[in-house]
Amino acid sequence: RLTLNDGKRQMHLLCVSVKKSIFIYEITINQKPKYRKVREFDLTMTPQSFQIIDDYLCVGLQSDFALYSLTHESTPISLIQADRDKSLEFLHKTPSNALQCIKIANDEYLLVFETLGLYVNALGQRSRSEEIMWPSKPVHVA
Repeated sequence: RLTLNDGKRQMHLLCVSVKKSIFIYEITINQKPKYRKVREFDLTMTPQSFQIIDDYLCVGLQSDFALYSLTHESTPISLIQADRDKSLEFLHKTPSNALQCIKIANDEYLLVFETLGLYVNALGQRSRSEEIMWPSKPVHVA
């Protein structure tokens, strides 16, 4: 159960991943029916993680994270833009599972993969040159 402030009201959302799709349901408290599907995203591959960041659903895919708007129809925003930042090409050459995306500031995200963590801006380019390296694959991330 997640809460989103869309500027008009509070929404309690349930996000469910099934194969290559994500379904977003609004859970209602004093209305019938008790839930309604508000959005569905079809993906090119099975999502590995997801979380709500502000008004976006951040979906972790192999070697990538993408932001999907929860408030309006729009094209997803990829947080790995290897065509703009050549230093990120290695992620496409050696795939890594996406564990979690953490918003650090208004324009900065920490992308946590099974092999490393890296900082990017909202345009999908590195915002810091250093990476966080793990001694082995993490079991959980919080």
